[in-house]
Amino acid sequence: MSAFDDPKTAFSKTEERVEAGSGGYSIYCLEAALKGHEMLVASSNNKAVENVSKELPAIGAVAHAWERLNYFKSISDLIHGPRKKFEDEDDKDEDIAPEPVETWGLIAAVLGNMSNRRAFWEAFWWNKDRGIKTYLQTVMGRSVLIARKDKTTGVITKRIPKVVLREKPPSSQQAKESWKTARSRFLALKAEVDAELANLEEVRRLCSSLVEPRRQLAKRERELAARHAGRDEWTKQLAVTVEEHEQAAARHARALSAWKQHKSVRPGLLARLLRTDDAKAWAEEDAVWRRPAETAARERAAAQDAMKKAERARSLAAAKVQVLEIEVETERARLAKPSQAVAEHRALLAGRLVDEEKFQEGHARWNQATPWITEALNSKREELFIAALALHRAFIDAAAEEVFHNLGALQVLSKSAQNSEEKRAFLGDLWSTLFLVVPVLSTTFASVERMLSEMPPATLGWLLIDEAGQATPQAAIGAILRAKRVVAVGDPLQILPVVSLPLSVTAAICNFFQVDELDWAAPVASTQTLTDRISRYQSSFEGMAGERRVGFPLLVHRRCQNPMFTISNKIAYAGQMVQVVDPRKLAVDAMLRTSKWIDIGGDAASKWSAAEGEAVIELLTRLASAAPKPDVFVITPFREVMQEMTLALKEHPDLLRKLGNDRAKWLKDRVGTIHTFQGREADTVILLLGASADAHKGAREWAAGTPNILNVAVSRAKQNLYVVGSRTAWGSVGLAASMLDELKNHRSLDT
Repeated sequence: MSAFDDPKTAFSKTEERVEAGSGGYSIYCLEAALKGHEMLVASSNNKAVENVSKELPAIGAVAHAWERLNYFKSISDLIHGPRKKFEDEDDKDEDIAPEPVETWGLIAAVLGNMSNRRAFWEAFWWNKDRGIKTYLQTVMGRSVLIARKDKTTGVITKRIPKVVLREKPPSSQQAKESWKTARSRFLALKAEVDAELANLEEVRRLCSSLVEPRRQLAKRERELAARHAGRDEWTKQLAVTVEEHEQAAARHARALSAWKQHKSVRPGLLARLLRTDDAKAWAEEDAVWRRPAETAARERAAAQDAMKKAERARSLAAAKVQVLEIEVETERARLAKPSQAVAEHRALLAGRLVDEEKFQEGHARWNQATPWITEALNSKREELFIAALALHRAFIDAAAEEVFHNLGALQVLSKSAQNSEEKRAFLGDLWSTLFLVVPVLSTTFASVERMLSEMPPATLGWLLIDEAGQATPQAAIGAILRAKRVVAVGDPLQILPVVSLPLSVTAAICNFFQVDELDWAAPVASTQTLTDRISRYQSSFEGMAGERRVGFPLLVHRRCQNPMFTISNKIAYAGQMVQVVDPRKLAVDAMLRTSKWIDIGGDAASKWSAAEGEAVIELLTRLASAAPKPDVFVITPFREVMQEMTLALKEHPDLLRKLGNDRAKWLKDRVGTIHTFQGREADTVILLLGASADAHKGAREWAAGTPNILNVAVSRAKQNLYVVGSRTAWGSVGLAASMLDELKNHRSLDT
């Protein structure tokens, strides 16, 4: 956006036009630079995509006050707030929400099915009092006053729409000036941040450039140490051989002296010639003295050879040490300056510098690290984000007419028969205009075909798949086809994809097409497993079935207190998750104490146990008395148990009234099977097990035989987990035993 001197030049008017009532909308092409930034969040899980779209704009999602981040806040409040039906048609445009929702900006919205799309367009576009159509018309200079006729007097009054009062749209001329100001501020801040990031990139490159030289230096230093040891060994050996030579020389000297002494009394020549008895006796004794002298001479020579050999070896070793010492010192000197620079940056970055030394800190420390970005730079980046939002809004204001026409054309074409082949060619531009205003839109995979039916392949910039571990590979194909880049976020160790086909049929289909069932077919395969398999960067960890390879593992856990974290980490993640959750206290803690397993005996004929249901009602009663409208889920592995629990709760209307304003909505949102709660969280979770009879052993093994279902159930609870069910029936089944180990067992709530 900042590349355009005038935002209007980013739009080129086409010859196509969409008729609407007595008027119509022109279609504008967008410059290519403005395309490819669209972000579509998609999932098989309705709640997951809704949560993402609703949480991003929430006040609690940002650190700054909304006044600084205000990006069409009032329109966002309307879109994300609860809707109200009005008996009086004249009041419809007031659209007063019974419980207003506070957001900070119009950055995300829920689309998908027809109902969601209709609700979005009614609030976003058609609402005369608070919609963006009214806002854009104001910038364009059109009259947007709302006329209202008093039913009693018949007097017609006109008032300014709320979106004008709250958002204060500029005039066309003001929009041009605001664009210049916003653009200048954004570019100045961006230049500052880019400069600091460039400096950090130089540090990163410096660290990277030192990796191999340091490894080589370490290798040389180890070699030098080995050579030092070798030289020292030869020094010791030389000392030994010198001593042995001295000893051999001494022995030789003594033996030679004794022989010489004997030779001094040698008989004369005549006696030796006549071979007298004295001569014979001397000759016999001479052999006795000669042999030790000769042996000592040989030993002395051998010791001398060994000494010379050791001396030569020591000299050679010393020479090699000297050569390598020079090389090592030279390399140390060469690395000294850059290493000092890294050390200085390490001090400045306060532990955020990432090199081999960082990874010596241990698994928990480096998983929690925030690499490279300092608090000061992060503050600048936040300022840049605020400036970018202002730039974004100023761009829309300055190109209000073009944005108005494209949005109008899109909402008409999305539900009319006017979409000829010529008009369909520009659908990408129209959708990009909507994403330009609302950067993140969400849908389920089931609604992609209807919502984006005419969208050409590779049109959307980003597809962000949420709960990818729960999505069948085939479900995501349509959305993937329409995107240029895909990010899949999910967990194969949570709920597996739900498939309606019998496994035998799936196996037969895979066999017919000669594809590997485990690689391509749900429930074993999911969008997440396929994405992990082709990820350029991968990691691995040990699981129940051996090593599991994944893409980028997000191991820092920021939701659950113990014991939920410990249970989940033990049964699913081989203890590799890192807990980063501040301890806190809730009002309900004093009432129900710690998390516990409430042991309910019995052998009910069905999976439902009335006794377990009564325990849940008692728990909810105490929770409601401890705090108004407690944040609690009641979840179970089995649909039958969920249905019976819902019926039981309907018999306690007073309790439901304390739990939530809308009883039917509370039951729908707060009581369900574990499968429907993936991606959600609550302070307190009551896990209702059921299936206590011997006949239900297979059901228990299905729920607890693998980590998936229990992992999701346990990790929904942020603060407290209360398991209600038979300890005898469940305690020894699969991974439920690990859950029992971490939860204190109680027969009642008071023990």
